[in-house]
Amino acid sequence: MRARWAGIVVAALALAGCGGVPASGPVEAGSIIDAGADIDVAYNPGGPLTGATQTEIMLGFISAATNPQNDYSVARSYLAESIRDEWDPNKITQIRTGIGQPRTESDTAQSFTLTSAAHVDENGQYIEDQPATQVLDFTFVQDENDQWRIASAPPGIVLSRESFNAVFEAHPLYFYDATGTYLVPDLRWFPKTTLLATTVVRTLLEGQAAWLREGVTNTYFPAGTKLDSRVVVESGVATVALSDEVLEASPEQVELMRQQLRATIGNVSSVVITAPGVTLEEQDGAPAPETVELSVQDQLLARQDDVFGFLKSSGAVGALAGVSTEVIGLDATDATLSRNGAIAAVQTPTGAWLVFANNAKAVQVDTRAGLLAPALDNSGFVWTVPASDAAALVAHDDDGNAYPINAPQFAGMQATSFSISRDGSRVLLLSSTTLGPRLSVAGIIRTDGVPTGLGPLLSLPIDQSSTALDATWVDGNTIATLTIPDDDDQSVVTSYQLGGPSTSLGRVTDGVTITGGNGADGIRVVTSAGDIYRPRGNGWADTGTTVTFLATQQ
Repeated sequence: MRARWAGIVVAALALAGCGGVPASGPVEAGSIIDAGADIDVAYNPGGPLTGATQTEIMLGFISAATNPQNDYSVARSYLAESIRDEWDPNKITQIRTGIGQPRTESDTAQSFTLTSAAHVDENGQYIEDQPATQVLDFTFVQDENDQWRIASAPPGIVLSRESFNAVFEAHPLYFYDATGTYLVPDLRWFPKTTLLATTVVRTLLEGQAAWLREGVTNTYFPAGTKLDSRVVVESGVATVALSDEVLEASPEQVELMRQQLRATIGNVSSVVITAPGVTLEEQDGAPAPETVELSVQDQLLARQDDVFGFLKSSGAVGALAGVSTEVIGLDATDATLSRNGAIAAVQTPTGAWLVFANNAKAVQVDTRAGLLAPALDNSGFVWTVPASDAAALVAHDDDGNAYPINAPQFAGMQATSFSISRDGSRVLLLSSTTLGPRLSVAGIIRTDGVPTGLGPLLSLPIDQSSTALDATWVDGNTIATLTIPDDDDQSVVTSYQLGGPSTSLGRVTDGVTITGGNGADGIRVVTSAGDIYRPRGNGWADTGTTVTFLATQQ
């Protein structure tokens, strides 16, 4: 009997992984998807069949997680009435690898063993884990019609990677940076249902992820604000009914809330905010963030022999007025240019310098030995850190005044690469420890606009059996690393979504540094000989251009 079930289980779960087909019984036609639904593909697993065994009921229940519509009503039909309303499918979503294995423990008990390498928690946060085996336990009872139903089930659902990609959608929530100038993404994952916009807004009102709190980002919704009804989107206009707490907000605060909602809901031209009995009118000249997604110039910024500036299509560098001569004169080995091009933070053999495009005299901001390339934030501060001690971070203003950063999170780490997100709210550190490389992101805490510390770390998975070379920001929510596996001689490029999965982008022979651009196509890898490689198809191609170094623009 066990051998027979092994074959049935493999077939059933293979189908469940790609289409959500019931574990047993005839194929059933699914219902037609509502044209207005926020979903592109719907899985339509059937409910329990008459006479289904305990194993069939368990597998049907697991497969039914591919249909989240109506609060997983199909999955709930496999449950005994006593727990039908209590079961919480949103508690956790396990993303399994391979085929799970059912096991009969007794007439009234079954288990399901799976290996999971990632999960989504109840707040919609995606977390990559070390692969681990888990056992889910189920018990069963017979109803008044002598049909088996699940009497106890673990909270949450299980999906294959393929089903997860079809059933769930990545959706950034947006919060303001500490200056109130930029919107910062906080990526979450939600099942695609007709209530997606409502779920997204409700989660926005619950606040940002823990690592983006402590003043790193702000929300302008008054404490306790809740949704009064579902979010309605019609003809590009979203109507959001909020509780009466929003009546305490100033007109400026209401507009900041509106911007958060517009960016978070996405694909809407305007947002109407209502409170009980009131519509909060949009104000003329309302504040707005510069943009939701900050980009940089498509031209690469580089030093090429005795010229510093942007690369032309010919492969030559055009001198950057007011900056190039000073950068070359300091014998720069790396540099970061501010968003407006007014200043450049420069790494040199004698330390870190600040260069001004208005031809003002350059200022040396840090003379410590072994500094990494300096970074710039959007408030004009230059950040420096020695490779020997990642916790020894210092920010400097344009007069050269130093402000030590409280960063005990980085204690015991040696810094390999350090940079700041384009919105100026988060730092990226690639480091080495006694346990191997570590990849971390943390929010910047400011006091009266001055950076003073870092918030909790967001640690990202990185191959511990590799040597870390470099890391870079790709966009507002994506970073990329360059590493060399211990058993290989080629550099590996990996991209990471903050709050999402990591993806291998292939290998580059002798790659030593990596620079981000606008999206994955803008990533560039430079070899030890200065040759620039760019993505092409599933690999990397030599651009035919050689530089002394590639710089970054904030």
